[in-house]
Amino acid sequence: MKLPFFIMLSILSINNTFAQKDKTYNSIDEALKNKDKVYILDLSNQKLKEFPKEILKFNNLEELNLSSNDIFELNENTKLPKKIKVLNLNSNKLTHFGLEKQNALKSLVFLSLSHNKIETIKDNFNDYPNLFQLHIVNNKLSEIPSSITDLKKLYWLYLDKNLIKKLPDNMYKLENLQAFTCSRNLLKSIPKDFKPKHKDFVIDLSENLITVIPNEIIDSSVKNLILNNNSIHNIEEIKYNENFVGKIDLRSNRLNFDQKKDLKEKLPNAEIILESKNYNGPMDISPKK
Repeated sequence: MKLPFFIMLSILSINNTFAQKDKTYNSIDEALKNKDKVYILDLSNQKLKEFPKEILKFNNLEELNLSSNDIFELNENTKLPKKIKVLNLNSNKLTHFGLEKQNALKSLVFLSLSHNKIETIKDNFNDYPNLFQLHIVNNKLSEIPSSITDLKKLYWLYLDKNLIKKLPDNMYKLENLQAFTCSRNLLKSIPKDFKPKHKDFVIDLSENLITVIPNEIIDSSVKNLILNNNSIHNIEEIKYNENFVGKIDLRSNRLNFDQKKDLKEKLPNAEIILESKNYNGPMDISPKK
């Protein structure tokens, strides 16, 4: 059966639109020739030292990759198109991150700032209300902006290899969070109100300075609790919980024989890894959607 001409034309138009959206532009000059048709712009590995001002000309831009450049600052004049969903600034030379209020990115779902030299971040994450995934790995961050806990849709949060000494007290507000990694920092404690709400929750706080495990973190929602290479020597707060069936990695801590025995009795159905000889490889910390 032959399709009417106008239907065929509509199908061709839709296919063409999707094809345009899939196209990745790799240079500013090329993109400027089709400003309104640029949805994905990859300017990685181009030795850029400044944030390209031309970016604002691409009104429909949704994905911007500026990774592996030499960009050292985003100032008050830095502006981005409002439709941006993905922003990758990995492996630059940033020491600070923050965009002004007038540049609130309501559509942003993915932000990666890993492998920079970031020491401070503007405390305005509520300007990115739809943020789903946030990476700030391998920087020099000493404090987590409290507004991060306003991100109701945040699902993955990665803060490994920084200088963070304390987690925000209102971490419980991240009700959609499923994976939180903050290994290789300077944490001394876990907030007592940090109670996971998402099923199959994954927490990696390995290689910190934590001394006590709060009972609140031993929740049935937790799938993997990774606490190896800390200074944990106190499990008194942990109560008997037969409903906890997740994994706890406690290798290389300061628990004595009696404490280890007591812990196994308190959490009879948990998989507790206490010695390297019982370790069967890294846990799966990839959240399931």
